[in-house]
Amino acid sequence: MGKIKYITNLITCVCFYTLVCIVVIYNADLTLSESSILIVYGVVSSVFFPFVVNWVEAMTTRMTELTFWNNGVFTLCLVLSIPVGVVLFVRQIIKR
Repeated sequence: MGKIKYITNLITCVCFYTLVCIVVIYNADLTLSESSILIVYGVVSSVFFPFVVNWVEAMTTRMTELTFWNNGVFTLCLVLSIPVGVVLFVRQIIKR
């Protein structure tokens, strides 16, 4: 994965979670700790999101056509970004 693709996916996820945080924090009656947890989740998810997009894209293009990739796998990447990102990060550390 190139730097430009990583930065593009990172910016996409940061924008998404920024909008989610703004809407949730201003429309819900959250405590400071709940707001902090939401923000931390968004930051951590944004860091891992580009790696998960790359992994999911590789898996889906092996199993399906490219048209499937263009029709909504983005949401799946958002949901899986932290769990899969942690696994991929740990696997990379173990390889070294």
